[in-house]
Amino acid sequence: FLDDDTTWMWHCSPLHDVLTLPRSLLPPCPLSSGCRCRYVALHLTTIRTHMAEICDCWLSCFLAGSFTDVPDDGNCLMHAVWLGLRALFQHYPALKSGELPASAAAFRSESLARMAADAPYREAVGSQIRLWLSVDGDVLFALEDFCVLPGGLQAQLVQLNQEVQIGGLSIDQVDMDGLVNLYIASLSEIQTDSGRRFYLPLGELELEALCRLYCFRLQVVKTESLSLIAKAARQRRVVAEEDAAYVGSHLAPLLRRMEGARSDAVKEAVRTALLYVSNCIDSPSDERFRRIRVSNPAFQRRVAAVAGGVDLVKSCGFAEGVVQGEQHLCLDAAVTSPRLEAVRYALQDFLAKDDPSMGVDPRTIGPEHIYDLNKEQGGKIVRILNVNTNHYQVHLPRRP
Repeated sequence: FLDDDTTWMWHCSPLHDVLTLPRSLLPPCPLSSGCRCRYVALHLTTIRTHMAEICDCWLSCFLAGSFTDVPDDGNCLMHAVWLGLRALFQHYPALKSGELPASAAAFRSESLARMAADAPYREAVGSQIRLWLSVDGDVLFALEDFCVLPGGLQAQLVQLNQEVQIGGLSIDQVDMDGLVNLYIASLSEIQTDSGRRFYLPLGELELEALCRLYCFRLQVVKTESLSLIAKAARQRRVVAEEDAAYVGSHLAPLLRRMEGARSDAVKEAVRTALLYVSNCIDSPSDERFRRIRVSNPAFQRRVAAVAGGVDLVKSCGFAEGVVQGEQHLCLDAAVTSPRLEAVRYALQDFLAKDDPSMGVDPRTIGPEHIYDLNKEQGGKIVRILNVNTNHYQVHLPRRP
């Protein structure tokens, strides 16, 4: 293990991944190697207990080093879960427990149909509705799950709540089965607001049922922990003086100019440059990632069409060249991996203002920052992150 100011870093040979153990769990460690070995022996129980929780997430599959954004299609959470399951079954067929629908929308429809026929889920929804009918009207509108319901269903439940409160109706007299059906139907219907089409967000009851019906373990990273995790990740960065100077003179001025014209197109150009750089770092021997065809439609749309976009890619270490008669931007052979890493940090910091997960390696997130549902499924994991209101990212598995 390696020693730094904030964490213990662990490299597990069978897993080929770096895991972290928060330093706060243990007292300070002596610096000499002999004392360090005795220290580990003394605190082995604490280390083993905590690391077992973390390693449990890595026993069945390898995971990517970053979160993947999910299209903001109004079905973001289910899209994230569907993407996670699809990648899991694709890379690890032994974990496959059935065929998935062909799209995220179809996955939502199938899931809600299965929930509608699931007795434990219907009973849980019925208990939730009984709670809504039994509380004071002022309390009712303070309940988050109630407030997101469509207006028509809300009005019906408010009327029933008022009748129950004044004693004109007993909860036992309410057609609970019918209300459960209306509730499930509302989750299936597309809602509209200011021209935007979306589905109602799924609550904890739906997530628990989803895990049980599809036999997987769902981990939701706590959004409120992201700032702490990101800060710790920045503190662990090590950048050589010459690489920091290169970023400061070549890349930073360009990013400052782009910051002044910050827009969705500018952010997309920076994200694309970050993808080019990350591919070169993660696959250093793959020549495909070391050159970019200038005429590529995606490059033209995402980078070349943005003021300063081509200069941005050049400042990351790419230079103009000709490959098989076509104009390319090729990674300069003199650019080292540490320099690319310094460039990646700068691009991540630019994007972090809108995406707090940027620069966070999800593999280093400890169990204290995660809501863990259906843990008995072990390593059959889908991990998601709620970046902001109803927008999610997914931590995808990767090939073994």
